[in-house]
Amino acid sequence: MARLPIPGSDENTWGDILNEYLSQTLGSDGTLKENSVGVEQLKPNSVGADQLIENSVTAAVIADGSITEAQLHADVQTKLNAVDPTLDGRLQTVEEATARLLAAPLGLTDQATIATNAALSTHFRVTVAADRTLGVPANPADGMNALWELTASGDNRVVMLTVGVAGGFELTGAVPSVEIAIPDSKTAVLFARYNAGRQRWTTLALTVTA
Repeated sequence: MARLPIPGSDENTWGDILNEYLSQTLGSDGTLKENSVGVEQLKPNSVGADQLIENSVTAAVIADGSITEAQLHADVQTKLNAVDPTLDGRLQTVEEATARLLAAPLGLTDQATIATNAALSTHFRVTVAADRTLGVPANPADGMNALWELTASGDNRVVMLTVGVAGGFELTGAVPSVEIAIPDSKTAVLFARYNAGRQRWTTLALTVTA
């Protein structure tokens, strides 16, 4: 087994002894030999927090595949859940909320009762070819804001808000009527916020394009 030179001994042979020692793990070009450091060379717990230099695990190390994003995510999620098992669900809720905020305006289907899926966006558009009803939006989240653009086509149109039922709209001073009158080719813009406690979309603003 190769050894390091011994101070006070090995006079005139330090170079040879040191080269032999280093050759166990290094190639002739100075790079680490493949598999030269394995389980047998590492004592239990020999590499810990004290042995890791600050910032020694960098984005470059992760990028070369040594540590995968999936491994990091799983490790972080495991630690978070150990603190609070409900965090996983909360994180999913945050991701869903972010998706809603970043979603592009979503076109709705023109039909007698217009359906809205609040899980898909917070901004909705529809062109109505007759008088319609804006139905109860599905999958709302408490406190979420939503915007509807309702455009009349072919003639003046009226869109009725669904009120008085769970998940429906509630009127305010800003929107005092269930009937939204829309002149031909104009767009009514309705803004509302969902309150899960009341199970209602509170109407906060309504305007019609000039």
